Amino acid sequence: MKASLKLFIFVCLFSCLSVAAEPRYSVNLKDWPEDITNKIISVAPEIKEKNLSLSTLNSILKKIDSTLNFNSLKFAKISPNSSEVILIGEISPTIQKISFSGLSGLNETDALNIMGLNVNNILDEQNLHAGTDKLTQYYREQGYRFAQVSSEIVHETTIAKSVLFTVDRKQKTQLSNITLTGLNSPVVQRQIEKSLQRNFWRSTVNQETLSKINTRLRGLLSNQGYYQTQIPSPQIIFAADELSARLSYKFETSPRFYIEVINSHRFEHTYLEDDILKLNTFVAKDGNMIPDLIEDLKAFYVAEGFPHVEVTSTEITKDNINQIFLNVQEGPFTKIADFTITGQYSRDENFYKKKFYELSSQKVQDKTYLKEDIELAAKNLLIYLQNDGYVNAKLSRIYVSTEKESPQNGIILLQLDEGQQVKLSDVQFTGVSEEYQTEVQGILGTYAGQNLSLIQLENNIVRLKEYYQEKGYIEYELVNEGPELISYSDNNSEAKLNFKIKEGPLVKVQSILIEGNTRTKDRLIHIELDFKAGDTLTPQNIDESVARLQRTGHFNSVEITTLEKDSDISQRTVLVKVVERDPGVRLLGFGLTDENRGTLHGYAGIAYRNFFGWGVGLSARAELNYNFALLKYLEQKYIFGFVWPYLFDSRARFRTSATRSNTIADVTINKVTEAHIANFAIEQDFTSHVTGIFAYNVATYKDHGITNEDEIKYNYRSESLVIGSIGPTIDLDYRDNLFNPTKGSFSRLAAEYSTEFLGNNNVDDFYRIIGQTTHYFPINNDGWVFVQSLRGGYIKNIDSKGEGVPFDKRGFLLGGRTTIRGFESSEFFPSNQEIGASYRLLSSSSYELVKSEIRFPLSHKYDLSGAVFYDGGQVRIEGLNLTNKWRDAVGIAFRYNTPIGPLNLEYGHKLDKKAGESDGAFYLSVGVF
Repeated sequence: MKASLKLFIFVCLFSCLSVAAEPRYSVNLKDWPEDITNKIISVAPEIKEKNLSLSTLNSILKKIDSTLNFNSLKFAKISPNSSEVILIGEISPTIQKISFSGLSGLNETDALNIMGLNVNNILDEQNLHAGTDKLTQYYREQGYRFAQVSSEIVHETTIAKSVLFTVDRKQKTQLSNITLTGLNSPVVQRQIEKSLQRNFWRSTVNQETLSKINTRLRGLLSNQGYYQTQIPSPQIIFAADELSARLSYKFETSPRFYIEVINSHRFEHTYLEDDILKLNTFVAKDGNMIPDLIEDLKAFYVAEGFPHVEVTSTEITKDNINQIFLNVQEGPFTKIADFTITGQYSRDENFYKKKFYELSSQKVQDKTYLKEDIELAAKNLLIYLQNDGYVNAKLSRIYVSTEKESPQNGIILLQLDEGQQVKLSDVQFTGVSEEYQTEVQGILGTYAGQNLSLIQLENNIVRLKEYYQEKGYIEYELVNEGPELISYSDNNSEAKLNFKIKEGPLVKVQSILIEGNTRTKDRLIHIELDFKAGDTLTPQNIDESVARLQRTGHFNSVEITTLEKDSDISQRTVLVKVVERDPGVRLLGFGLTDENRGTLHGYAGIAYRNFFGWGVGLSARAELNYNFALLKYLEQKYIFGFVWPYLFDSRARFRTSATRSNTIADVTINKVTEAHIANFAIEQDFTSHVTGIFAYNVATYKDHGITNEDEIKYNYRSESLVIGSIGPTIDLDYRDNLFNPTKGSFSRLAAEYSTEFLGNNNVDDFYRIIGQTTHYFPINNDGWVFVQSLRGGYIKNIDSKGEGVPFDKRGFLLGGRTTIRGFESSEFFPSNQEIGASYRLLSSSSYELVKSEIRFPLSHKYDLSGAVFYDGGQVRIEGLNLTNKWRDAVGIAFRYNTPIGPLNLEYGHKLDKKAGESDGAFYLSVGVF
C-alpha cells in the first residue's frame, strides 16, 4: 500500500514538472507592415496572447498559411534563451484589379486573352512585357501602325497591387489607291481597278484587308477569264506621314480564256460552269488546265449516275481570247437493276442485301448506279462480317457493270464466303480489383465458348469505361485496347481475350482551386459546381459543373481538371479555370418594314449581369415603333429587369421585371392598349438542363382609341381591367447554344391561375395551360439544321360573374412573327370580324401551332445564314364556329448571327389568302423562334 502511494505521488510530481517545463512563447509582429499585421490578427487572433504552446503556434501557422498568400512561413526565436518568437515568411502580392485606359474595339477579357495574361502570371516582369508587346502588335496588325501600349503597376497596399494598361491607338493607315499593270487588256484592267477602288477605298491597311482584296481580285480575274494569272504580292507604298498607302499589283503576262459547256441536257450549262467547275473563282494549277476541267466535269456526271459520259474540248482563238468549248455527251442515267449475292453464307440473302444498302451512300440506297460507291459498300459489308466474328470472311468476286444492250441498267454480283465464326477459347482479366471482378465480367459479357463479335465487344468496352468512371476511376484505362486484346489461333477458328486493365486511383475531391475569375466571386462558382470537398469526382459531375457555369452567362470558357492528373494520388485538388465574359451588354438597332404600309422600328437596351461579382443583374430596354403611313402613332415599350441569384447560398434566384407600354392592339379600329405589368418569380435550376419557375404576375390594362373620335367611329369604349395570376413553369433546355442553337431541344410547360384574390378586377377567374417543344436536328456538318416547333394551349373560364376573360389579353391570337409569319399585325385570327373588337371568353379555348424551318449557311466568314420555313395553326373557341380555322404560310429568311441571337429579315407568304388580306409580310427582329 505504501509502495503504491509513493508511486502515485512520484507520477504526479513528474507530470507537474513536465507541464511546468513545457516552454511558452509570445509572438512579435513589429517587423511586419500594419496592413499585413492586421490581416494576420484577423485570421488568428490568439497570436496576441503571451503564453502560447508549440501546438498553438503550429495551429496559428496553419491558419495563416491556408488563408493568406504566403510562399514560406515559420516561427523563429529572437535569441536562443528568449521566449519571444518572430514570424518569418515571404508573402506574394495579390492582384486587386486589372484595368485598361483607351481600350477600343476589344473588351477587357478579349484583351487579356490576346496578351496571355491573368491574375496568376501578370506580375512576372517577362510575362507583363510580352503581353504588352502582343497587344501592341495586335493593334498594329489592325492598321494602327503607330499604336503604343504601356503598363503601370500601382501599389494599393503592401501586398495588393493593381495593373493599369494604357492604350494609345493613334490613327489608322488607310488605303488611298489600287493600281494594276501587266494584264493584256487595258479595258479589263481599268474595270478591275475601279471595282477594287469602289470596294476598298479608305479601308484600313492591314492583313485582313489585303486578304479580302486578294479574294476579290481572284474572283474578278477569273470572271474575266484570267485563269492562269497568278496574283503577286502587292507593293505597299506609304505616304510621308504613313497615314495613307496605295497598292500596286504587277502581273506577268498570261492568256485570257472564255470557257463554255455545251450540249448538256440534264443540267444547265451555267450550273456546270458556276457551281461544278467554279469558273468564277477557278485558278489553273498549271498551263494544261483543260484536262483538269474535263476530269472534274466527268467526275460530277459519274457521281450523278451517268457512268457513260464523255467530254471533249474544242479550242479557237478570237480577239486575243482563247475560246474553249467543253462538249458533253451525257449518255443514259443508270439505275441498279440487278443485284445478286452468291457463295457460302449462313444467313438469308435478303439479310445481306439489306445490310449492304445500310452501309452504302445515300445515292446507292436510292438505287443510283455509282461504281465506286458500290465497291466501297461491298468492302464495308466485308468489314461488318469480320467485326461480327467472321474474321475469315471474304468477297471472292465483286462484279459491277452495266448491261451492254441496256446501259441504263446496272448489275451487281457479289460472291460472299462467310467462313467459320470465331469461338472464344479463353477470357482473362488482369488489374481488376477483387470486389469488381464479377461486375466487370458481367458488363463485358464475354465467356469461353461464346461466338466472338467485335461489334458487341467494342460496345461492352465502352460500357466498362463508363462503369469505372461513374465510380470515380476517372483515369481508368484498358491498356491493351486494340489488336493486342485478341489473339487468334493459327486457323482463326478460336480467339483468346486478355483484358489488361489499369483502374487508377479512386479520385476524391480534397480541395478546389479556382483560376481566372478576376470579377466573379469564388462562392458563386462553388455553388454551381456539382461536387464539393470529400465527393467522388466523375465525368458526369464534371460535365454537369461545366454546363452549369456556362449557363450563368458569366464565362466564355470553363475547364475542370485535377492538379495531380495521371498520378496515383487519390485525394486531389480540382482546378477550375474560367475565362470571364464582359458582363455589360449594349443593344441598339433600327429598321424599316412595310408593316401597315410603312413602320419605323427602333430599340435600345443596356444590361449588366454581374454586379458585386455575385451575378446580380440589372437591365433596361426601350422599344419604339412609329407607323408613318396610316396610324401616325408612336408605340412605346419600356422594360426594366432585376435578378438576384443564389438566394440563401442556393441555386434559387429571385427575378422581377416591370413593363410599361403603349401599343396598337387593333389596327383596324385604331385601338391602343396601355399596360403596366409587374412580374415576381423564384427560379430554381434543378440540373443544368431543368429549371423550375414559380411566378406572380399583376398587369393593369387600359384600352382606348388613338383619339376619342376612333371610339365613336368604330363603336367601342375605353375600359380598364386588372389581371393577377400565379403559376409554375418548367423548362427543359438541351440546346447546344442559348442564342444560336444547332442541335438539342427546348421545351416549356406553364400553368397560370387567375382569381380576384390575386388582384383581378373586371375579369372572371380562369386557368390557362400552354406548352411548347422545339427540336434542332443537324442535317450535315456544313451548318444545315432542321428545326421543328410544336405549340399548344388551353384556357378555361371558371367563374360565373359573366365578366369574361379578355381574349386579346389572355386568349390565343395567331398571326405575326412569333406565331405564323406572313400575317400583318392587322390580320391576326380569330379576327374582330368573327369575335368582335372586345371579345370576352365565357367558355374555353385552345390552339395548336406548328413551325418548321430548314436553316443553311450563306457565308461562314460573315456569319450569314438563310432559312426556308412553314408555319401553320388554328384557334378553337367553345360555342363559336370559326370560319378561319387552319391558316398557314411559307417563307424565306436571312439572318446575321450576333452574340445575343440572330438578326432576322423574314418574309412569309400566305398559302390560303382571304379576300382583303395581303399576300404576305416582312419582319425584322432579333432572336430565335
